[in-house]
This record gives sequence, structure tokens and C-alpha cells, in this order.
Amino acid sequence: MRTVLVVNFVISATIVNVPAIILSTAGVSVLSLFVMADLVCATCVVPLLMGLSDRIHPTAAAAGCFAGLASAVAIYLVGINGENDGTPMRMIIKPGGLYSDTSLTAFMIVPGASFFTTLLVNIPYHNKGYRFAGFGAIKAQAIEVEGV
Repeated sequence: MRTVLVVNFVISATIVNVPAIILSTAGVSVLSLFVMADLVCATCVVPLLMGLSDRIHPTAAAAGCFAGLASAVAIYLVGINGENDGTPMRMIIKPGGLYSDTSLTAFMIVPGASFFTTLLVNIPYHNKGYRFAGFGAIKAQAIEVEGV
């Protein structure tokens, strides 16, 4: 069990740190990295808070996170008011690129997209009367498997 946690930690740290290191070597300012991190957090904050309710299924919350990320990528691929300069996603790493109209639009649309996706994906679970019962049954299964 502990080896699984260590492996998950190593993989997630790699997934988070490698892009940050690449961007920092590209000469992107620290403030731009913080704005980009805020945008990534904005993709998941609404489904995360909705997931605190016992009526939201984890699959719906995960779908909301992925929809928020996809909408952020789509917004930066398209660009607003001709800010794209012909190269998709270039404005993220150019100086002042994250402080553009595109960034403002992304910060307004991304939480809404993740909210509505979470609600839409949760509809079948809600219709079946889904309620999160807690971790008691899961903990009992883990204890049974470990033999403790």
C-alpha cells in the first residue's frame, strides 16, 4: 500500500514539475508561472467544491476538471481579439501573454465550463438517487485485504 502511495507521489510530482522546469528555462517570468498555476487551479476548484456534497459522483467531478482544462486549452488555441499571433498556445510563454484579454476570458469561462459539465455528468447518478455513503465500507475492505 505504501509503495503505491510513493509511486503516485513520484508520478504526480513529475507531471507537475517537469512542465514548470521547461517553462522556467524558456525565460517565462515567475509571475506568469503563478498566473498559469492559478488558471490550472481554476479548472478544478468548482468540481472540487461541488464534490464535497454527498450527491455529486466522483466521476462527475473528474469530468468537470477535464472539461475545465479542455476549455482553457481551447481558449488559448483560439485566442481573443487576434492575440494568437498565428502560433497556437504561444501567448502563454511570451512576455505579458497571460495578462491579455484571452486570459481574462479564460478565467471567466473555465470555472463555468467545469461547473456545467459536473452538473451534466452527474444527472444520471442523481436520477438513480446516488449518495456517497462514506469511506467505512472501503476501509473495511482494505483491512480485510491487508489481513489486519
